Amino acid sequence: MHSIKRYICFHKNYRRANGPWFLKYRCVYHSILLSEKSFSSTAWLRKSNDIMQNNAFKKDYDVESSNFNFKSLLYTEDDEIIAQLNACSNEGELLAFIKTSEHKFRPIHFVQSILVLKDVFQDLDSGLMDEILKKILRGLTLSLNSLNIIEKSCCYLYLRKIGVPNTNMVMQQLLLNALKCVRNTSSDEPISLNVLSRLGVAINTGQDFHVPTVCSSFIPHIVYHIKYCNTEENLRMLSISIINLQQLITSDILEIFKTKVNIFIEHEIVNSKTIKTVIKLLHLLNLSVWSHKNGQLIRDLMLLLQPNLSNLTIIDLKAISRIFGYHLEPASLIDPLKSLLTDLFQNDPQSDILAAYMPFLEPHRRDAITSVFKNLLFSSMSMQNYNSAAEHFQIIRTLKISDSKLCDAYWENVLDSLKIDQDKDKELRFLIHCHRYMHFNNNLGGSYRFLPLERRLTQVAMEAIENDINGCIPSKFARLAAFVLAYGHTPFGWKKFPNIILSKIISMSDQFNIMDCLYLSRGIQIALELR
Repeated sequence: MHSIKRYICFHKNYRRANGPWFLKYRCVYHSILLSEKSFSSTAWLRKSNDIMQNNAFKKDYDVESSNFNFKSLLYTEDDEIIAQLNACSNEGELLAFIKTSEHKFRPIHFVQSILVLKDVFQDLDSGLMDEILKKILRGLTLSLNSLNIIEKSCCYLYLRKIGVPNTNMVMQQLLLNALKCVRNTSSDEPISLNVLSRLGVAINTGQDFHVPTVCSSFIPHIVYHIKYCNTEENLRMLSISIINLQQLITSDILEIFKTKVNIFIEHEIVNSKTIKTVIKLLHLLNLSVWSHKNGQLIRDLMLLLQPNLSNLTIIDLKAISRIFGYHLEPASLIDPLKSLLTDLFQNDPQSDILAAYMPFLEPHRRDAITSVFKNLLFSSMSMQNYNSAAEHFQIIRTLKISDSKLCDAYWENVLDSLKIDQDKDKELRFLIHCHRYMHFNNNLGGSYRFLPLERRLTQVAMEAIENDINGCIPSKFARLAAFVLAYGHTPFGWKKFPNIILSKIISMSDQFNIMDCLYLSRGIQIALELR
């Protein structure tokens, strides 16, 4: 009923402002209203927030942990040159050795140089790094045909991690050769999970590719590995692969995988001691697209962690807190998690730990935590990156802060970060701020606005709509357009929507999915409330 009233109001106001031509837009708005029935407002807020969070801060789920010894990944030190490469402890020593010995290098030595560089890598902006990479890439150019699929996947992944772009010709050849090998290999004798997981992580790094197009040939191999998986390590590798191929994973494949996980739990192959695998499984099962279907299995895995919560890293504890905040189960984890996070925050009062503590906040501590948060927010290093903004937003929403000065300070920090990162934001990460701002009024009765941020976000959104490829992609355009529709700050924005947005909505209407329609609907709803 609310949506019908909103449509009638919208139709009358818009027809009054723009004349009879608005009738042709009615069918598009009808589709938006119909799609709205599929979600409750609460479910829509959480689902869309999860999707935006995943898009903005998409993690690279690494095959190896941060303290992994990359030098020993592929080769032993039986080879003299490999032993000498492994002895290099920094970029300077590595460059000096390559200069004096590259005339003796075979293909495996260029591969090992990449692994050593990944181990000693310190500063991407170092002048030494450019020189090392030039020599390695030149050597790889002549060696590509001599490398096997394992070596190619390692080279491609770790060069991407170091920062070599996909536009580099050697990188393109590495990827194309690896993909060709995957495509031409029978799933009866599948590509190894190590290779699939490395390629999946590398292809997702930087979000340069449309994963369903590039990685479609991976799925037969993944299905085979799920069917015949019999070790905990292979299950972990499968988790990494599925996370990075999520758009290609059907409900049938996911159910087969979940059945395998349950079998591993029943036979105690996955247990309280296999922490790395349990954490990876939780990351996978809690992805927003299917988290609501995996509640029981997530609870079972969370309970496996209970005996060893004190042994988790801070990063893992924060991840477990986030997952618990979504599901609010199992209850037996409340006290130990709250105790651990309280101790962590007392020892190191940072916003990321405070955000992790929020699901366990007790009402009588609200004022004290609010005071602590104010100090964190006004500190000189309060907005170091996009993750800091996410943590602060979570804290403000949980504490239900309605102090306009505090809210102004938060959005001022966001605005400053946008000015710093505006030239680097090729992935539209600013959209997460658009999304948060559109839902920020929930705790302030719809009265709060921060106009400088509205103007800046509208400006960058319109630039993307008019001049960027993202303005032609329905899923991206819907999120960009929603903010502009909502707050205006365009010529005659007080009485009409920009013609370019209306034209694009009409032309893309058949391509919008439910979430796209909900984004647009939310933008129109806010526009009606504010005008």
